[in-house]
Amino acid sequence: MIKYLTQIIKKGSILSIGQFIQGSISILLLPLYTRVLTKAEIGTIDMLVVFQSIMTLLILVGMRQGFTRAYLLKDEDGADDNQEHKNSILSTTLIFLLFWGCFVLFFVFNVSSFISTLLFQSDQYTDLIFFAVVTALGTSLCQIYEAFFLNNGKVKTFVLITTVQLLLNFSLIIVMVVKFEKGAYGVVFSNSLTSLIFGLLIVLFFFMKFGSSFNFKYLKKMLRFGAPTMVGILILVLFDIIDRFFVNYYLGLSELGTYSIARKISKIQSMAFVSPFLGVWTPTMYKIISKKNHKKILSDLLPIVTYIFCLITIAISSQSNELIIVFATEEYIESSYIIFWLCISQTLFVINTILSSSVHIVGKSEYGILVNGIVLILGIIVNILLIPLFGLFGAVVGTFLTFIFQSLVFYIVFQRLYYIPFKIYLSFCIFILSFLAYFFIQQLQFMFSNFIILLIFKIIVIIIYALIGAWILLKSKISIVDISKLELNSDRDD
Repeated sequence: MIKYLTQIIKKGSILSIGQFIQGSISILLLPLYTRVLTKAEIGTIDMLVVFQSIMTLLILVGMRQGFTRAYLLKDEDGADDNQEHKNSILSTTLIFLLFWGCFVLFFVFNVSSFISTLLFQSDQYTDLIFFAVVTALGTSLCQIYEAFFLNNGKVKTFVLITTVQLLLNFSLIIVMVVKFEKGAYGVVFSNSLTSLIFGLLIVLFFFMKFGSSFNFKYLKKMLRFGAPTMVGILILVLFDIIDRFFVNYYLGLSELGTYSIARKISKIQSMAFVSPFLGVWTPTMYKIISKKNHKKILSDLLPIVTYIFCLITIAISSQSNELIIVFATEEYIESSYIIFWLCISQTLFVINTILSSSVHIVGKSEYGILVNGIVLILGIIVNILLIPLFGLFGAVVGTFLTFIFQSLVFYIVFQRLYYIPFKIYLSFCIFILSFLAYFFIQQLQFMFSNFIILLIFKIIVIIIYALIGAWILLKSKISIVDISKLELNSDRDD
């Protein structure tokens, strides 16, 4: 198991550095946003990002997951190592997305006025709706080149390309917002132009290098696996973003703007750690499940990953006030208290990704639709109940409770599909310990007003949590010696 954890950390660290650079570039936009744009404009951009996320999934229709599975697993004809077979899978995926994406773009163009009224209670945002779909099309194409590079272990190439893309996007936003004073329109236009250019350029490069053949058989197999996955992911994304829908509906765009700043600060964890992990997890997981001792490996990985991401959550959320002041203005300081809940929800998302391994092992992604559908209904109910009563705090607690419920349902249902003896009790103890550490840090802020003294005590609490968590893991059956023996035995068996 340690071998696969090392692979995740090694590849994830490269991705993490790249994502950290990219995240830093995005975070650098916050001082610009909070000083040039109004809260309502920031809220408008956030709503369009939500809409774009949904459209990206509808354009992809699960093709990224289907592509990764078809590309990495053995073909029925035994052609898993055939480069021509893999090239055909890649080109088939890209050709489908180009035609399907253009159809979706044309359809949305004709109903953009209706969508604008639905999201903003006004039809004056039709141009922005169109640009959001253009961004979704470009992002969908970029998703495939991301999967291609990660599947082939070319992490550095992927990081380099995406960093250049983000730098160009960053530059365009500054020009459009500062020089031409285009506000939210300039941000959305810059995003759409950059994503579409890079998406099309990468597609052209792949066609020139690997050919442009189309295989309906491969497309059918990818959609067979990917489409149900897409529905499950769409539902998953919906209950991650429904809080913003209801914040806008109940509290307005200005409050959504405040909420958006807190989410962007919490994206430090997402961009630097969660996204890199998810990027390398899928190909690593398929390698793990091909081993005879895959149940043991997955079982041991869960508490370790839980410990790492809880530690990251505490480290970021403990500095929430300082991060708001540095990257925004004191006008947004009220949103600092919700950053912990947003970060811990991302940690739950990572945990749930590991818990869903059973679905990938049995290849029955359609089971995720019903499970996530139930979770979505609960999320809607919780947000309707909590946001009108508790405002932004109700929104983040609603998101947290939704992810908690998803964890429970995932474990109960997916274990029936394929049993994996996850160390749930151990992971739960580490998870609860992170809450105790965070709330203790919160109490320190009332005890000390001096920044240096407060910072020192925060660091001490984080170190204590790290040591206790490591001690709990070492006292369990997970040990370096046992893992090393396990790997040696598994290699001999293979």
